[in-house]
Amino acid sequence: MKKSNAKEKICGLASYAVLTVLTVAVCWFFAGRYGVFGANMDWISQHSVFPEYFRQQFYQTGQFFPEYAANIGGGQNIYNFSYYGLYNPIVLIAYLLPFMKMSDYLMAACVICLAVSVCLLYGWLKKRGFSTEIAQGVAVLFLLAGPMIYQSCHQIMFVQYMPFLLMTFLGVDRYWEKGKPGLYTLGVFLMILTSFYFSIGGMLVLIFYGSSEYCKQAKPLTMRGFLACGTGFLFRLGISILMSGVLLIPTACALGGGRTGKIELQPAWFLPDFSPLRILYSPHGLGLTSFALTVLLTGVFYQSWKERLLSLELLMLLLFPVFGYLLNGGLYSKDKVFIPCLPVICSLIIPYLKELRKNGKKLRFVLPYLITPALISISRSESGFAKYWIYSFGEAVLMILLFVILLHFQKTVLLPYCASVVLLITGYGINTIADVSVEKDFYQETTSTVYR
Repeated sequence: MKKSNAKEKICGLASYAVLTVLTVAVCWFFAGRYGVFGANMDWISQHSVFPEYFRQQFYQTGQFFPEYAANIGGGQNIYNFSYYGLYNPIVLIAYLLPFMKMSDYLMAACVICLAVSVCLLYGWLKKRGFSTEIAQGVAVLFLLAGPMIYQSCHQIMFVQYMPFLLMTFLGVDRYWEKGKPGLYTLGVFLMILTSFYFSIGGMLVLIFYGSSEYCKQAKPLTMRGFLACGTGFLFRLGISILMSGVLLIPTACALGGGRTGKIELQPAWFLPDFSPLRILYSPHGLGLTSFALTVLLTGVFYQSWKERLLSLELLMLLLFPVFGYLLNGGLYSKDKVFIPCLPVICSLIIPYLKELRKNGKKLRFVLPYLITPALISISRSESGFAKYWIYSFGEAVLMILLFVILLHFQKTVLLPYCASVVLLITGYGINTIADVSVEKDFYQETTSTVYR
């Protein structure tokens, strides 16, 4: 028994090591091989500059809770720029490293955060009792999803909260199983401090996931019990929000004065509207393949409503424009606010594969593979998608063929790996076509502290 446990621990550590090395290798392959893991756009001019200003402000004044940024725009309220990580715990660690350039630190921190996120996703799935082979495949798919590497060196706030969001999923499971809310509360708190903007979508996804898991585990399931446990769940969420008040309240006061208009709800917002780039390939959305869309659609056909609940909640969130506008503060409906859905959508692949092994030949598993290319074809005239739809359609047809072949040979566990190959190709293409990587010489000149 002891030898078996030791072997499992060694295999577990080996899996984490492989995923970490793979993360570093893919980051280098996509962007780092040009010398700098950063983009010649927002990263070099904003996301690496504002954190350095926050650090220098702290060194000069000794104030951990500053109010005024004297050297920005002739002097402004510093909370106008809190989006860039004023109390981001990842940025705060750099305060202890005055000898290190903030830009160098952020490059290393972003790769580390990405590796930690991939390992946490793998650990979360393993803790839920899924096999190593499947959990690794889903973790690789998550790593190669459009926004993960691309935004780690472009607009880092889009994904830097991900380790804390995944920590919170572990905390939700612990809360339902053992009644211990500490990890859940701490994870939400750190997620808000890292990015208050994306934490809203993150908390909404946590509510979806938490409600779904409670319905599966509660025996018996009653409305009274659901409301009681739901109130406790939201209460802990509220504690995290109150703990974050040191950031949220002054930021709300600073930003609230800049907008005088009201959000005007439009009737069209409440009608379903499939936006393909919200789910497929784009680094500004979920950045997955048609396989993920098929998995979501299949969830609607599961026999038990408890199994269907999470897929229905996520489809509702992704299909109705009102959620995009509300999560973006009513300004527009940009797909970036749905990136926090990425871990839980990836997690849906595993129960899908388990069901596929038992009932894969039934119509309810075949039908979504036919609906997916039909949706892509219908949406071919969507703005920004018109020139890519034929490739997406071809990929969806390819997934149908792979599904039939792998189902026949009972190797459907390989489906996430097949989707990962597609993401590896599209990810390389996206990062190459963007052509915005910072050149090494330009980076050294821009960040040099030597004045001539």
